[in-house]
Amino acid sequence: MGIQRHELAHRSRHTAILTLAISSQKETIMYQSISDSQPFTVITFDDTLNRWFEMNRGRFNYNPVVEKTDSSYIVRFTGCCNHIEWQIWLSETDMRSWILVTYNETFWDIIFDSDIGISRTVDGQYYCNLCIYDTQCYNCIEDLLIAHALDPTLEWLNEHLIPENYLWICGQDLSGGWTKARILPKDAKSRDREYLLDLIPIVES
Repeated sequence: MGIQRHELAHRSRHTAILTLAISSQKETIMYQSISDSQPFTVITFDDTLNRWFEMNRGRFNYNPVVEKTDSSYIVRFTGCCNHIEWQIWLSETDMRSWILVTYNETFWDIIFDSDIGISRTVDGQYYCNLCIYDTQCYNCIEDLLIAHALDPTLEWLNEHLIPENYLWICGQDLSGGWTKARILPKDAKSRDREYLLDLIPIVES
């Protein structure tokens, strides 16, 4: 997706507000998950992410290096260009899972996102309220986060972080125009080539 320069300021403010909101809460956000065998099992976001990365590390094309901050998780990938990172935030009502591109130490674009609006049914199941056509319910928040954000993002990363691809850095009138990033083969036919500013190998040599 392309980003207008005035949107960058808005996104930055939104991120700052979201970060502030989360950091003002307890360090570990806790929920009650419901299942038939164990009616009230307390799980934490930290536990969910740590367990998921530990169990799925071998599924990544490139080893994920996970950094925990006060308000989020930042994931980079060994052997891949450092312009790409996966950021994950969680509040009491939603989860933000974004693949971000930075260039020249500036936020450039969001090239993949998998956000979740967390809601609960009257019988105690969890679902994503952003899904309009296919609302699937889960017994616990952990299953919802994995199915709607973590697994889809891993699949997207494995599809795009491959040696054949390059990071396309595009933009126009950077003082007030737009910026855009894409992951494509070096010789791909694309309208964005007209606005191409830089080509960066996905895999570091």
